[in-house]
Amino acid sequence: MFRAKRNRARTILAPELQLPFTQLLVQMMVEDNHIHDNEYRRICEAIMQHIGIDDYTARDMVEGVLQEESRSRNIHTIAARFYRRATPKERRTLVTLLREVADADGKFLPVEAALLRKIASILNVPLT
Repeated sequence: MFRAKRNRARTILAPELQLPFTQLLVQMMVEDNHIHDNEYRRICEAIMQHIGIDDYTARDMVEGVLQEESRSRNIHTIAARFYRRATPKERRTLVTLLREVADADGKFLPVEAALLRKIASILNVPLT
């Protein structure tokens, strides 16, 4: 069972933000063509914390996005959808979580860095 980190405030995203939030996190996980357990765990923790669902439902949500992964998805369209409806704080939180997912396997690869820069640019969130 995954547990959300206790030191983080729980913020529930609006329903229309939940799918693009999950899609972008999953895209970061699969960007290097490898799904690492720590990346998967971090995504589930983020979903539990920011969507407010239990770990089993979070895993189901990730698996659903992974299954649709075979279909072509436009990252720009997904990120733009999130941008239009999210607050600046929600956009910054997503970028932070994307970096955490990329780092969760102990490696921050150039393809992950490029995806992070692309999404941060679309979300108008500066990388520090």
